[in-house]
Amino acid sequence: MAGAIAETEKITNRYWKQQAAPIVEKANTEITAAEQRAAEQRAAEQRAAEQRAAEQRSTQQRQPQPSRPSQPRRPSQPQRPAAQPQPQAPTFTDPACPNGVCL
Repeated sequence: MAGAIAETEKITNRYWKQQAAPIVEKANTEITAAEQRAAEQRAAEQRAAEQRAAEQRSTQQRQPQPSRPSQPRRPSQPQRPAAQPQPQAPTFTDPACPNGVCL
């Protein structure tokens, strides 16, 4: 019985090395490639959606926003001329009156 089990294991190992392993490796490679393509497709779709959203925001910003009914502008008030300093009356100082106070 032990000999039959050993022979079965030998055949199984030989089959695995010669036929099954390359099939599994090829399948794994194909699966990995398909997953990569799917990831690239999702990334491209995400970029396209972001681009569309950015274009939509840009378009909305360029369109005039609805505003209040237009009211006529008031004419601006004329600017007042800058205040001119008023001339002071000439002051005469009497040397006999210090600080302008005479008793």
